Amino acid sequence: RLILADYLEKIHGMTTDALAARVRAIYRELSAISPMNPGTDQRIRPIVCVDAIGIGAGVFDMLKAWQVNVREVIVSEIAPDTSPRCFRFRDWLYWQVRELFNPENESGALIVYKNVNKRAMVDQLIVECGDLRFTYTPTEAVMVESKISYRRRNSGESCNFADALALTFAKSAKLRNKPTAGRRARLRRPTAVGWVV
Repeated sequence: RLILADYLEKIHGMTTDALAARVRAIYRELSAISPMNPGTDQRIRPIVCVDAIGIGAGVFDMLKAWQVNVREVIVSEIAPDTSPRCFRFRDWLYWQVRELFNPENESGALIVYKNVNKRAMVDQLIVECGDLRFTYTPTEAVMVESKISYRRRNSGESCNFADALALTFAKSAKLRNKPTAGRRARLRRPTAVGWVV
């Protein structure tokens, strides 16, 4: 598996419209270099995974309206039924990241970047992925450290790059239950803190 680190970006202070437009621009860039689908004359469409809680809901809606291949991710939902069992979807996503970088796993990750200006962000991604901790619930489900706990241990720094990488695994997940319209509406209420990549 490859991580195209040339497309790592850290974005602050954008309006929802501007952020959605920037994501659409990146999507178009990736669409242009995406490999061809075997047996057809079309390129494989990239998938944009958006954390749709809080401010991410607006970004998701705009991307969907623009016909971007986007997936709504709600990390508080129940995790897929896999081994090991995970507490919530967020925990399952992070377990996939752990397996991606597991040296005992045959399909280890390869981080590829040509732009040397991305080096600091690549290093930050590696630090965040290696520094996150996990524990088990009383029912022996995997539970990854919360962002609040991570910030406390890291002088207020958040694990946004690791979160963004974890979200990419949502494209292949088969959830046991999809959020209902009412639940989605409650989750979309604005929160004090939010991020979208």
